[in-house]
Formats: sequence, structure tokens, C-alpha cells
Amino acid sequence: MTAASHPDPQPSQLRVLHVEDNELDAELVATALRKGGFSVSVAVVQERGEFEKQLGLHRPDIVIADYNLPQWKGMEALDVLRQQGLDIPLILVSGALGDVTAVECIKAGATDYVLKDGLARLPEAVRRALREKQLREQHRRAEELFRRAVESSPSGILMVDELCKILLVNTEPSRPREARPGRKGRVACPAAGWQRVPCRDRAESRRNRLGDPDSDFRG
Repeated sequence: MTAASHPDPQPSQLRVLHVEDNELDAELVATALRKGGFSVSVAVVQERGEFEKQLGLHRPDIVIADYNLPQWKGMEALDVLRQQGLDIPLILVSGALGDVTAVECIKAGATDYVLKDGLARLPEAVRRALREKQLREQHRRAEELFRRAVESSPSGILMVDELCKILLVNTEPSRPREARPGRKGRVACPAAGWQRVPCRDRAESRRNRLGDPDSDFRG
């Protein structure tokens, strides 16, 4: 991929929602982002109610949260984002975060974590989080365009995986016909233009005949 293929998603002004109870630490984070080349607008909150209110008033580009707070944990901010159906990256910034805890947070959905004594790494962590979000949005748009193309197609389209689990189907092609009975190991297609799709047992049978159980079915 070239740089032109994925332009820098950095906004002209980065909107940051910062979950932090220490004013000095909040200022250090903002300073680190400015030193890293960002023009930032930062809203600092301490409590969950304030966090939810700010989400409604000013949708942030990114959430930065201290892991440990007096009344709640930074990871709870991720729960709020999910409950509201928001795809906003969350980066943890903490004074001390063990390796095991950090890995658990990443697995749970945090985009990254940065220690407070290593804030020089924060701007690049933010850029990476914004790039990943941009790729997710592009993927969702591509899926939506593909779905619309399938649904508007005059031919029947059925997509299945190797176990014949239906992944995608357009149920109302423009010229439906009477369904034809299916054959063993195949998916019977109930409308005009449907293609019969070989199932896994057909693939396994062919591999056995070829004497190469590891070969891919390409028929």
C-alpha cells in the first residue's frame, strides 16, 4: 500500500475526551499531543455521568482514560462506548499497568496503552488508532455497497462457507422460478439464477479421490 492509498486520517483539530482525575496529568497529556503535531481540543471528565454527557455534546475522535480512578475504571468507558454503539478508539494512560493487565485490556477492546512516564509515545499511538478506525469505516462502507449490490441484483445470489452455512443471500431476485430439488451434498437454490454450491462433503470426497487430503478443493 502506498501513502496515497491510505491518506493520513489526522483531523485538523483532534477532539479528545480525557477521563482523568489529576489536572496536572491531564495537562501533560495535552502537551504531549501538541508536541506530537496535533491541534487538540480536550474535554476532561472524572465521573461516568460526565463522560456520557460529553459523548452526547461533543463526539470525540478518541478517548484517553486513566486506568484507575476513584469512582470507576477507565475500561468502563469502553463499556459505555459499546452500549451506545460508538466506534471510538480508547487508549489507556496509566502511571503503572502490569503486562498481564495491559494484555487483558487490549483483548477486551482497548486500542493501546501508554504509561505516564512514556507520553512521548502517545501521539503515534493516537495516529495508529485513527488509521485503524479509518480502515474499519472503509471496510464497513465496502460491505454495505456489496450488500446493496447483492440485494438489487436480478439474479439469485447465495454465499456459503465450507460447511454450507449461509453467509449472504438475496431472497427476492426479480424473476423467481419454481425451486428445483437439491442433490445430496449440495444447496438447492430456490430461484432463477441460483448457482448450486458444493458443500464440504463434496470437497472431502474429491480430495480423497485425488489422494491428497491437504489439497484445496478448487472444482
